[in-house]
Amino acid sequence: MSRTSHVTDVTMSRTLHHMLETGVFANFIICLYVYIVLISSLNILEMGRTTSTERTRKWRENKKKDILKWEEHQKKDRERKQIDRQKLKKKLSKEKKRENREKHTERVRIWREKKRLQNTKDSSQEISPIGSYSSRKTFGKALLKARRSLPVSPNKKKLLYVN
Repeated sequence: MSRTSHVTDVTMSRTLHHMLETGVFANFIICLYVYIVLISSLNILEMGRTTSTERTRKWRENKKKDILKWEEHQKKDRERKQIDRQKLKKKLSKEKKRENREKHTERVRIWREKKRLQNTKDSSQEISPIGSYSSRKTFGKALLKARRSLPVSPNKKKLLYVN
């Protein structure tokens, strides 16, 4: 509690006590109303209080200012989480382990699908005549090798292209 709010509390309580002794009850109610209005308008009860999320956000911002401290914090956090996961694996039943494995494989499958789509979008923008080959020479060699392995008959070549 701050010093100013303590002083106003003491002063107000003395005033209210005096009013009760003298029997002026109407004035007491008026003072009480004024006191409540003052508290709500000044927000004395909420001054200086922060939520845990605000404190955590501020702490993270301060940590991020120093890159070395932030990286050290992340490293410690990774190690801590890894130990927790290992402990959890030992405690889990076979059924839970199976469920976790299925969830993990599903997450990985979705991630790989997103990555594949992203790569195809990137590659579709950069269409090159030589494809994924590093040079025109290697592309030409691969093309020759493919042509040599094709059948000589034109009818058989047509069948390959259709299928």
